Amino acid sequence: RDVRGKPGVKSVHAHGGAIDINPATNPLGGTLVTDMPDNISSVASSLGLGWGGNWKSRKDAMHFSAAQSEGGKLLQARMG
Repeated sequence: RDVRGKPGVKSVHAHGGAIDINPATNPLGGTLVTDMPDNISSVASSLGLGWGGNWKSRKDAMHFSAAQSEGGKLLQARMG
């Protein structure tokens, strides 16, 4: 899939480097809304993943990513 708002630019999802979990209860937005466990950030980090709930701008609590550009530690490759 393309990056939201950037037609033709493939997302980390499209490259197999990110997943979304329970989007209905972990929506994308300006405020963190999540049903994830309290320690989800540290669990994700221990697995080399960034968590969208830690993002500074908009929160994306459903999103887990291996890409360094999204807080992960596993993928360094350019995804554009």
